[in-house]
Amino acid sequence: MAAVESIFSFAMMKLQYLGVHAWQVPTALYDPKISLILNYIVVMLYNPELALVKSSVLFFLLRLGGFQRWFRLTIQILNWSNIALMVSVLFASVFTCVPVQKYWNRSTPGQCNNEALQYLVTSGLTVLTDILVLVIPIKIVVQLQVPNKVKIVLCCLLCSGIV
Repeated sequence: MAAVESIFSFAMMKLQYLGVHAWQVPTALYDPKISLILNYIVVMLYNPELALVKSSVLFFLLRLGGFQRWFRLTIQILNWSNIALMVSVLFASVFTCVPVQKYWNRSTPGQCNNEALQYLVTSGLTVLTDILVLVIPIKIVVQLQVPNKVKIVLCCLLCSGIV
């Protein structure tokens, strides 16, 4: 799935001249329709991919430290919340514009959501679940019977994902 998204992302960036200096962008008029369709596809692939990776990490943590009932329950609640977020963001993304063609052709009759607000809310909720997923391994590390220096190093290593 990541490879497919990478291919579409690469094509979209090339067609939208992302990362290209202003003087290198062709001055001739171009039709952005194809790049906007590719952008739509990338949006459809990105959020489910991100959520499935997060679920995979949560399943691993469940196996790693799920020996306490409340801990298992916390991981399961977070995982189901993550899956619910994935479904709702996918649904909101698919129907950002109704009809869908309006996403890449704004002259089509219909309406679109406030895309900036939609992306801000989606990003905020995604970052929140990212932080919650990062906190769980720290709880496991704190309970390890190793010297405090090792615990500190492991916590720093695990938190390096924040960057």
